Amino acid sequence: MQSDQHKIVNGLSPSRTESAAGRDAPALPTRRVGRTGDIVQLVYVSRPTLSLVEQDARQIAASSRRNNWRAGLTGCLLFTGTGFAQALEGRAEPVLRLYDRIARDPRHTHVRVVLEIGVKARAFPDWAMGFVPDFALAAEIGALLEEVACSPASVARLMTRMTADAFLGAS
Repeated sequence: MQSDQHKIVNGLSPSRTESAAGRDAPALPTRRVGRTGDIVQLVYVSRPTLSLVEQDARQIAASSRRNNWRAGLTGCLLFTGTGFAQALEGRAEPVLRLYDRIARDPRHTHVRVVLEIGVKARAFPDWAMGFVPDFALAAEIGALLEEVACSPASVARLMTRMTADAFLGAS
């Protein structure tokens, strides 16, 4: 049983808006958790529009690490070769502003929020942006992108995998 503070966004179907790149990008969901100043954890999945290798994804994580540090955000980027899962944590306003920018980024498509919760403590307190390559989770992310309702078990597996490799946060 999930509390109000811990909800998986099932079948999130935000309104669509046209991005600058001329493709549909999801608008921010209208439901928000927490108050200004509360810690919010948002997890999304997506597919890259370009063919990427692990080194490309590491460079994205490194750039995110620099930007997130300045904004007081933490999180982790999981790369499977064919998809991404990213957890973002911090105060609600910066997290949602960053997600809005990410959702409109033409380097990926099918951006879908699979978890948005208010939390008392961060899962990635020491990582401005951790990085976890795990090609075995490609099918898991693919399923989350295609499912009408997100499987709480699938989201939990992604979060478990991202938090399991703390040493990769500095890579």
